[in-house]
Amino acid sequence: MSRSARKLAGPRRAHAQQRGAALFLLLALVGVAAAGLLVTGLARLDLTGERRRFNTQVLQQAREALIAYAITYPESSGKPYVPGHLPCPDLGTGSEGVAASTCGGRGVSALGRLPWQTLGLPPLKDYDGHCLWYAVSGSFKTGTKPYLLNWDSPGQFAIRASSRSVWLAGPAPSDLAAVVVFAPGPALAGQNRLASGSGECGQDSDPSHFLDRVVLADGSAVDNAFLNPAIDGVTLLAQPDAGRDANDQLAWLQPRDLFGTAQAPRGIARRGDFAAALYDPAYLRNGPSPALAQRIADCLASFAAGNAYRRLPWASPLALTGTAPNTFENDAFKDAAGLLAGRIPFHVWLSHQATGKSNASPGLAACNGSASASCRLLRTDNCPAGWDRVAGSPTAANSPDGWWDKWKDHFFYAVAPDFQPAQAGNGTCTGNCLYVDGAGPYAALVIFAGRATAGQRRQTQAERNDPANYLGGTNAAALLNAQPGSAGFGRYSQASGNDRIVCIRRDLSLDLACTTP
Repeated sequence: MSRSARKLAGPRRAHAQQRGAALFLLLALVGVAAAGLLVTGLARLDLTGERRRFNTQVLQQAREALIAYAITYPESSGKPYVPGHLPCPDLGTGSEGVAASTCGGRGVSALGRLPWQTLGLPPLKDYDGHCLWYAVSGSFKTGTKPYLLNWDSPGQFAIRASSRSVWLAGPAPSDLAAVVVFAPGPALAGQNRLASGSGECGQDSDPSHFLDRVVLADGSAVDNAFLNPAIDGVTLLAQPDAGRDANDQLAWLQPRDLFGTAQAPRGIARRGDFAAALYDPAYLRNGPSPALAQRIADCLASFAAGNAYRRLPWASPLALTGTAPNTFENDAFKDAAGLLAGRIPFHVWLSHQATGKSNASPGLAACNGSASASCRLLRTDNCPAGWDRVAGSPTAANSPDGWWDKWKDHFFYAVAPDFQPAQAGNGTCTGNCLYVDGAGPYAALVIFAGRATAGQRRQTQAERNDPANYLGGTNAAALLNAQPGSAGFGRYSQASGNDRIVCIRRDLSLDLACTTP
C-alpha cells in the first residue's frame, strides 16, 4: 500500500459511516461534482511534488464534506433550520473530531481542528501525519448562530498568495471565504508541538504550534494561527508560495460554493425544496412547504382579521441602525407609526396600540409596550397554522434560527393607506391602494427579493439598508414613495426582474399570482 493510501485509510466510527454515506449521497443528488469544485477554493500554486498532491486530495475531501454538511444541516440537526450552517471547529474540549457546540460570540470567527467525526469523515491527516485545522466565519457557524444566513452572507476570511500581489479570496466582501481548511505540514523552527498523546490528533490544541507566520512580498507578515476577534471582523490569511519559509497549505469555501450563482446554481440552491421554502406559488396553508413569503403574508393578514377594525400593521423602517451583531435581530424589525412601506414588522406594538389593543391573537393579548415580547407578531401563537415550518426552533415568545430569521432581509412590505392601523371602520380601499402590474386594488403586498442582479450589493449594513440593492427599479421606487396620491405611489411590478409578490386582498385572503383582486 502506498504512503498516500495508508494515510487516507483509517477506521470510521459506525455513526460517522452512516452520516458520511448520507452526506455524499446528497452531494450526488444535488450535482456537486468534485471535478467542478477543484476549479476554485484550492490554492492554485506552482508547487509540485508528492506532499502537495497528497494534501490537495485530503483538503478536497474536507471541502466536499463541508458542502454536504451545509446542504443537509436541516436533516442532521433534526430541526427546521435553514441549510448553509457550517460546524464549529473541534476546540479540544470534548470528544476528538467532534464540533464544539459553541465557538465564540455571535459574528466572531473560530479556529480549531477540523471536526472530522461531525462531518462523517475519517481523521483526515496531511502528508506529514498531522490532522487538518479549520477556521469558520462567524457569519456561517452553528454556534452562536448569526441572525442572517443566506446567499448574500459574506465570509470573513481574505486570503493572499505570499510572494505575489494576488488575492485568492477577497478582498471584496462578496469574494471572502466562509471557511478555510489548513494542512499544517511539518513543524518549523519555533513550533514546539507536544508529543502526540492519545487519540488520532494528539493533545496539542495550540494553533500557533501548527500554523505559520507567512511573510508577504511587501515584507509584511500574516499569522495564520490568529483570527480577528472582532464581531464581523475580517481575518487576513496567507498561502505560502514555493520557496517561502512556511508550509501551510490552504483550501476554502466561498458562499458561492455553497449556493452557486444565479447563472449556475449549485449545492443548497439545488435542493428540491429550496425555492419553495422562500416563495411557493402552489402554497397551501396546511401544506408541508415552508413557503416563507406566503406565510408572512398570512400572518400579517391574521393581524387584521384579529382586530376590531380589520386593519393591517404599519411597516418596519428600511434602514436598520442597531449595532453588530444585533443589527438584524428580530426585535430590530419594529413597526413605525404611519410607515406604509418598508420591511416586515416583527414587533407591532404601535400598530396594536393604534387599533385599540383589540387584537384577539393569543400572544398579542398581553402586548403592552415597545419592549414587550408579547408584541412580536411573527410567532407560532399569533400566526396561522404552519408558521412553525419557518420559525426554526420556536420559543413561546420568538422565532429564532429558521427561514424567517435567516432570510428576513430579503422581504419587504407595503400597506394601503385605507388599511393602515386606525380605530375606524374597515378599510375599503376607496382611496390610494396598491396595484401590481395594473391589477388591483390590494390592501397590502409582501415582496420577496431574489438573487442580486448586476450592480446590486448586499454584504455591508449600508448596502442592506438600501432597497435598490434588493428590488427592481419600479419596486424600489414605489417602496420609497411615501406620498399617497403622488405619481407612482403604490404601483409595483413583477413583470420583469426576480422580485416575487404575494398580494393581500381587501377581504384579507391571499392572491398568490396578484392577478385577481
